Amino acid sequence: MQRLILVSGWAIALLASLAGAAFFISLFVIAIRLVPAGHEGDLGTWAGALFAGLAFVGTIVIATRSSTERKEQERSLAMLTLAGLEPELRKVYLHISNLESAVRGGSLNYPDTEWQALILLDLETIRLWTAVDLVPLTCLPRKLSLRLAGVAAQIHEFKLLLDSSDPLFNLTRHPSFRAQLLDSTKAILRIVKEALAILYAEDR
Repeated sequence: MQRLILVSGWAIALLASLAGAAFFISLFVIAIRLVPAGHEGDLGTWAGALFAGLAFVGTIVIATRSSTERKEQERSLAMLTLAGLEPELRKVYLHISNLESAVRGGSLNYPDTEWQALILLDLETIRLWTAVDLVPLTCLPRKLSLRLAGVAAQIHEFKLLLDSSDPLFNLTRHPSFRAQLLDSTKAILRIVKEALAILYAEDR
């Protein structure tokens, strides 16, 4: 069996060599025919120009193929990284949705430290990604890596706020702060939803 595979490999290599030789012979014949009558002495120049042109075209084709392969590899690495972040992204979406509902419904407008502690406990379960984690995502559209870095920073601020000595209900009574908090939560939910949509679209 191994001998048969070896013979087949040699046969393929031989056929490829013959095909390459036939191709270059054909090019040489074309070069001869392109030489105007009376200029047969310039055959070397014409052949050289033809092969130089083919070499230039070949270089462009190889460079284009290499660029395409590199982009495909970058995309594959980005999607693999995003898949690894999926559990935390889903946690973020769930817990920030709860925070938004609490702020919107007024649950944090009263001195109920249990609500505040519960939401903080939920946020503490999220393993926030770092800038290093997001580097492979730089090839994804709409600067998703930078926006996810902003999400991590915003959640960190939420944790500090919920863990502060000042009860949050004192802050959410102020309309301007309440509006700012709602805008932040909506922005986070939008970015996370977009990241998950990119991941799920790749799986189809």
